[in-house]
Amino acid sequence: MSLEFKSEDFPVELYKTDREIAVQAPSWFSNPKTPFEQFQKAFEKDYVTAARDFGARPVASYNAYFSDPEIVERRCNRERKSPIDEMGSFALWFRPMGFSYYLAIDLGIKSDATGLVLVHPEGNRIIVDLVHRFVPLKEAEVRFSDIIFFIKELQNRGFFIKLVTTDSFQSLNFVQSLTEMGLECEVYSVDRNMQAYEVLKSLIIEDRIDYYNHAVLIKELKELVLISNKRIDHPKDGSKDCSDALASCCFHAVAECSNSPFFFSSF
Repeated sequence: MSLEFKSEDFPVELYKTDREIAVQAPSWFSNPKTPFEQFQKAFEKDYVTAARDFGARPVASYNAYFSDPEIVERRCNRERKSPIDEMGSFALWFRPMGFSYYLAIDLGIKSDATGLVLVHPEGNRIIVDLVHRFVPLKEAEVRFSDIIFFIKELQNRGFFIKLVTTDSFQSLNFVQSLTEMGLECEVYSVDRNMQAYEVLKSLIIEDRIDYYNHAVLIKELKELVLISNKRIDHPKDGSKDCSDALASCCFHAVAECSNSPFFFSSF
């Protein structure tokens, strides 16, 4: 999902000493012949690098989202197993436990991977039931039919999916297919603001979320960067497909359950 970038995010700054004057300005200010719009693709591809190279914002302005990234490892429940077996199929033991489930899909753009996460609230905690990543073949795209089949398999196993969120209407046919399956769908992007990630972060810090060891998800969470205290992104050559889907799931599950006397919410 692309973020909305604005030239106002990169103000011109003036630094003065007794003997010198320095101006810190983005490329589109220094050279008016190259408008901000020409840099849009560079920002969408790699925000951190583009902000450094063209926005006059050094790497030092970006901090790890988790001040202690290792907490992601410590909170991981390594006694749990992945519900996806070595053959790429659901394990025989993977069955619903009578809860309402929340599913989120972070749709990949072109050749990007797609992240899918399934969670349910249990008491005052969020249980992460499933994390999966659809990785397209080289120079191809993830097929929506594969995702639809995957979700149908969850339904066939008896999972009651209360809500499905997807980050954009990239395919009306895809969303229509979900609706025809009897699923309630909502478009929600975690890139709109930091709210969803703040919920996820609090759950992890307060040890109120149970997730198994999914290598990509753990890596993505640990590498998240906070940019100008405004948005969350991944580093160069990184990703956040699974972490975006998890943040969306947790946000909606907490929103639905925060009024329950059994769910003690601090949000």
